[in-house]
Amino acid sequence: MKKNTKGIEALINLWAPGSMFRPTSSDIKKVAEELLQEGESGSQALSVLIRELLDCRSKEITYALRVAGQVLPTPELIRAVRAVTEASELTEPPAHSRFTPEIVGGGRVGWTSGTHKLVVGTAQESLSMLEARLGGDVEDTGI
Repeated sequence: MKKNTKGIEALINLWAPGSMFRPTSSDIKKVAEELLQEGESGSQALSVLIRELLDCRSKEITYALRVAGQVLPTPELIRAVRAVTEASELTEPPAHSRFTPEIVGGGRVGWTSGTHKLVVGTAQESLSMLEARLGGDVEDTGI
């Protein structure tokens, strides 16, 4: 697995396992600023993280999605966020993941209906923000 960037490590640290702490908008903004400084590599690393969180249906994906709308819009990031907007509640578990699914059962992993609605809505908002950063509809860019 690719090594995390400083910005990705900061994002993951916002939701340390077992922590009662929930990231604030200010925390999300600081991480986004770090990833913006990292440029294309930061956005690409964020796209990898979003895909990993999606594959295991971790509810912490919402934090990564909130950051996504504020960073450099790379094709990889746009595709990762778009994949979240099209994701189902349940899926096959990934072979390996460092994140915990929201629910596990019957050989599948997933989100509750409420979390699924929140995740997809957050992804749609982030996709709109990425489009605005590009100055138009990402569909028109061929991404």
